[in-house]
Amino acid sequence: MCENRDWFDTYKEKNEVEVLMGNDDTCKVIGTVKVKMHDNIIRTFGNVQHVPYLKKNLIFLGTLDANGNTYSSSGGKLKICKGSMVIMRGEMLLNNFYKLFRDSISGGAAISTPENSKDDLAHP
Repeated sequence: MCENRDWFDTYKEKNEVEVLMGNDDTCKVIGTVKVKMHDNIIRTFGNVQHVPYLKKNLIFLGTLDANGNTYSSSGGKLKICKGSMVIMRGEMLLNNFYKLFRDSISGGAAISTPENSKDDLAHP
């Protein structure tokens, strides 16, 4: 789930997919988001839901698991792997969410975001 519209590489309304928000609004848009990871490789996340009023962008570990990834955490560090390759790394924040080490991709260019940016991709 991603709050930032400009992070989307593709953007398409899907009537069969709906997210109900706390204010009773619904979101029906799905797309792809590209993120430059800790190793400078650009990863594409598919089936990302655009949720305009979301405070943090979210990646669900269950979705990563369903897509063949494994993950482990220890000492406040998170590692997500595809086979033997580490594809994502993160660190635990005070609220027990993990923040990814990454840059966002917007309009075909990488944009570095500060450590305290509200644009964190978090793992609940």
